[in-house]
Amino acid sequence: MLSLKKGTGKIYPLSLNGSFNSAEEYLNDRTSLGLNSVIRYEINSKVSHKKIVIPFFNKYPLYTIKSLDFEDWKTLISMSDTKEYKTVVGKEKTIAISKGMNRGRNSSNIS
Repeated sequence: MLSLKKGTGKIYPLSLNGSFNSAEEYLNDRTSLGLNSVIRYEINSKVSHKKIVIPFFNKYPLYTIKSLDFEDWKTLISMSDTKEYKTVVGKEKTIAISKGMNRGRNSSNIS
């Protein structure tokens, strides 16, 4: 189980229309419709990413296409640490990696 210290991140409800005032209201609405509840957990601290998130997913790897996004994300974190993104080549590499992540990934090239 992923153990997080208090204040490590924030929970946000995913909403199509943005009309919910709280995560609880969102969950209640989804439950009443018989839908799975989805929540976004967001961590914005690079230290937490490096000390908590990356070790967790290295130990418990993803077995989906998201594993490729995770590897790209780790590369971007590493580039951030070395300040590589500040060079012209680094900026181009950062943009190329970012554009290839998530929905930008060309799934026809995945073996």
